[in-house]
Amino acid sequence: MPALFSTIPEEGPEKQYLPSQCVADADGSKWRLCAGAAVLNSKNQLLIGERIGKPGSWQAPQGGVDGGPKPETITEAATRELYEEVGLKYKEHVLLEKIDCELPTLTCKYRTTGTGSWLEKEGFVGQELNWVIFRCADSNLECNPSQCNILSGLNGEAPEFSAVRWESIDWVVKNVWEKKAQPYKVLREALQPLVKQWDERCGSPLFSGRWSRDASRSVGVIEGLVARGLPEEKAKLKAEEPYIQDWLQHRDNREWSVLTYEADGITPRRELLYPLGEFEETYEGVQHFLEELMAA
Repeated sequence: MPALFSTIPEEGPEKQYLPSQCVADADGSKWRLCAGAAVLNSKNQLLIGERIGKPGSWQAPQGGVDGGPKPETITEAATRELYEEVGLKYKEHVLLEKIDCELPTLTCKYRTTGTGSWLEKEGFVGQELNWVIFRCADSNLECNPSQCNILSGLNGEAPEFSAVRWESIDWVVKNVWEKKAQPYKVLREALQPLVKQWDERCGSPLFSGRWSRDASRSVGVIEGLVARGLPEEKAKLKAEEPYIQDWLQHRDNREWSVLTYEADGITPRRELLYPLGEFEETYEGVQHFLEELMAA
């Protein structure tokens, strides 16, 4: 079981910090036990933040695993850090990734000796970073993380990041602080089977092709059209009209383009792009229904 060791940063708001858990090598070297939150979006990009006061220094949310009377688990610590550092809530913005395949290790030690950091002054040779993988479950976070995240620092913590964005894991490995590069290389290696499995799942809904509505199976369409003001006879004819679409799946960016035709099945009526997940559909074409309603 990890030992406990007090970790109180030199700077920051006055707060009663719980001791962090730590692990020790056979030679007595102490490593601060740390949890990293790897949040992936539908394109398997990683959510990273730019550290305050260090322009160009990007990393995922992370922090020590609290000890005290009720020691945290790695997952609990990662979930807490997500909330404190970027304002994301478990089961509202993110979910734990379902892992039903064997992954390489999600743990990596990295040294911080020689940096003059508070970790070194507290007697740690570095940190043992344990990754917890989350999946984005919020469409706003997926589309625009800067509008969804809270970077002011929560639970009494000082702000950690000045900006957030999605980046590929390859970009992160290449650009992260050199002493932290190894944990991200470990994460990249561990994600490979998970990314492969995700890509296969995303490619499995075979929607591509031509689709047409079977009017005999429609329920409540006529009633709905009448409720919107269309006479019953016209509503019945409208509900029985052919409704034909061509769906084309773009697997690289997880989107579908949908081309809808007029009743003749030849003349294009409109084309829309449907991304993966929740989205707001806007339509700027001709409103055929309103025209017919006004002419009724």
